[in-house]
Amino acid sequence: MSLTPDRIRADIEATRAELAADLDELASHASPRGVARRGGEHLRESASQLRERIERMTPAREGRAPRAPGRGDRGSGGQLAAGVIAFGAGLLAAALAPGTRPEERAAAEPLREASVDAAQRLGRDTGDTARRAVRTVRDAGERPPGPDG
Repeated sequence: MSLTPDRIRADIEATRAELAADLDELASHASPRGVARRGGEHLRESASQLRERIERMTPAREGRAPRAPGRGDRGSGGQLAAGVIAFGAGLLAAALAPGTRPEERAAAEPLREASVDAAQRLGRDTGDTARRAVRTVRDAGERPPGPDG
């Protein structure tokens, strides 16, 4: 397979495009908006699952007279639901609050590592392509001239 300058340029452009796509994906994954969106989705899913568990645990009271609070009464399902809602509101507030510097550094670490990996891969790919190009040019220079010149 002969490496032409056009082929080398195409390889470099393809590698650059791949690197740019990787960095765009990493940036969108690490963006505060993306983190908040994923956190909100997780919170909604957790709240939905918790609500379903509470509904399964709370006996249906239809057709029964309301129970008077007694010594062994631990509270109604309404009190439990109110506690769960307050807990969820606290979680939501914590998720929306801006992060501290150590949290931001910890969140940026995977992005930094991925960027370094992508840059190293680009360097390897580009280096291999450049070495092949040099070899091709050197080989072309060492060949004796053909009948045309």
